[in-house]
Amino acid sequence: MKETSGHVTGTGGLKLFYRTWEPEHPSGSLVLVHGMNEHTGRYEHVARFFAGQGLAIYGMDQRGYGQSEGTRCYSDRFTDYLEDMRLIVDKASQHGKPIMIGHSFGGLVAFQYGLAYPESLKAVVVSSPGFGAKAKPNLALEMVARVASRLAPKMQFKVTFPPESVCRDPQVVAAYAKDPYGWYSATPRWYTEMTAAGLACRTALAAGMKLPVLFLQAGDDLIVDPDATRAVYQQVPHDRKAFKLYPGKYHEVFNDPGHDDVFADILAWLKEQELLDTL
Repeated sequence: MKETSGHVTGTGGLKLFYRTWEPEHPSGSLVLVHGMNEHTGRYEHVARFFAGQGLAIYGMDQRGYGQSEGTRCYSDRFTDYLEDMRLIVDKASQHGKPIMIGHSFGGLVAFQYGLAYPESLKAVVVSSPGFGAKAKPNLALEMVARVASRLAPKMQFKVTFPPESVCRDPQVVAAYAKDPYGWYSATPRWYTEMTAAGLACRTALAAGMKLPVLFLQAGDDLIVDPDATRAVYQQVPHDRKAFKLYPGKYHEVFNDPGHDDVFADILAWLKEQELLDTL
């Protein structure tokens, strides 16, 4: 397997870091989309599993994360993330239309990308997607966030959920807490853009999804609301969809104990949908 890295220029001229994992003779491609306060380095085990199945894997540190430029946890508009992602999808497309897998906030990005550019993908897989937060802010905090989004959009606010809430593997939690590329704060503009995008998926946009979609949801998720994930799933209008709940698992089903079973579920669904018929 060949591993490479490089940069592309995203919206606003930001230099965005990407990585690839390619087997000798790829039979297709897959794009990984990481979540909030993450980067592609946390997905090496995911990339290597699917590269071992013959897929070329592409991942990009989203703007403001990891080794990419930009104000941490910030974008002017949610659509900036989609425009950035087009650059990595174009690269992956040399091996045919890719499958996009997104986790948490990255799941929201992946789902919205599939809605906006269905012609460029084969399918979308979302893991504990950020359609709605588990903890609901009170009205006062919501109003402060909305005002700050207009007046001080790049102000950094500390993220309050503890590292232990991401998964039940203590080694992963320890690495997450000490990650040099970790960034445990958010900006008001990021918050208002993300919540608006999640609400749009729950209330209207999901009915326009044309691609096959696999929804993976941690049963004991402490960060996103499983009911929001199910609500979006129920609104997807076609039969090429599936919802898989993992009772007892925490938010990061790709890192929680037993994650190999999750990878196997993804692979089985892709084969069932005849999206990996060359493997």
